Amino acid sequence: MRYLDKILKFVSEYKLILIILGLYFSFQKIIISIYKEAFIDTFLSKFTRSLPTDLIFLFLVIFCILWTINKIHKEFYIKNETIVHIFLVFLFYCYCRITFNDTLLPLKLFSAIKYSDILFVYLFSPILVKSLFKNKRNEINENNDITIFNDNPLVNSSQDILRRKEVALKAVRFIKGNHSNNSVAIGIVGRWGEGKTTFMSFME
Repeated sequence: MRYLDKILKFVSEYKLILIILGLYFSFQKIIISIYKEAFIDTFLSKFTRSLPTDLIFLFLVIFCILWTINKIHKEFYIKNETIVHIFLVFLFYCYCRITFNDTLLPLKLFSAIKYSDILFVYLFSPILVKSLFKNKRNEINENNDITIFNDNPLVNSSQDILRRKEVALKAVRFIKGNHSNNSVAIGIVGRWGEGKTTFMSFME
């Protein structure tokens, strides 16, 4: 019964992914054909091979690397469901990269690299952030025989791995922008340790 509950929980959490996978394997030939016609033939294979385009590609790669370093430094949290979606897209592009290798345009300076390979970097960045975040948490748990959780609210937004500050700013903008004559009540609901005090401090 316990295993059945785990299976049902898994299906509930990843039902959208399972539906997408089911549709893909059921209509694989049609989907690949549409992807090739609508995306590769009309977009990915039409890049202009030039030095400026190569420089733009290099700039995007550097941007992804800097984004990754920044998120790792801030211990940025990414949901498991998001990583699964990204990983599936990553695998799909790997398949298309191999299948349509001759159709995709290579860089002018590096013929082994295709312009569309920026997707590799873009999709791999959050996967790397997630894996390093998980490894760091595991190291902390292994080094401490007893885990003690800090109940103090956050004061620095760089520690806000759950991005509460973004939601707090939206709430502040809503309050400041509300010119209604009617009363408005806003509730902050959450269990212990979920960041209610942190949320209030960010609003202040």
